[in-house]
Amino acid sequence: MPRYYFDYHEPGGVIPGEVGYELPGMDAARKLALTALGEATRDFTAGGGTGRMALEVREESGSVLTVFAIIGVLTEGFESAGPVVPSGAAVAVRRGH
Repeated sequence: MPRYYFDYHEPGGVIPGEVGYELPGMDAARKLALTALGEATRDFTAGGGTGRMALEVREESGSVLTVFAIIGVLTEGFESAGPVVPSGAAVAVRRGH
């Protein structure tokens, strides 16, 4: 089984994953990354933190996946023109018939 490493990128810096997890494949790594980022986001926001957090998943050969969250506060009465997307991010929109 491949070994996946999870590196946390927070506003204060990077916390590299050193041990890694043996997982059956990319789908399992993606699911674990989303769960782990959700837990990290919960902990980060409990302290009042805002900003961008990311979890980079890598194999020994290099990066294979990045999941991220943007944590912010909107004031009452703020009207958004659409979703907030970080610069450089690719966004795919699927429209139904």
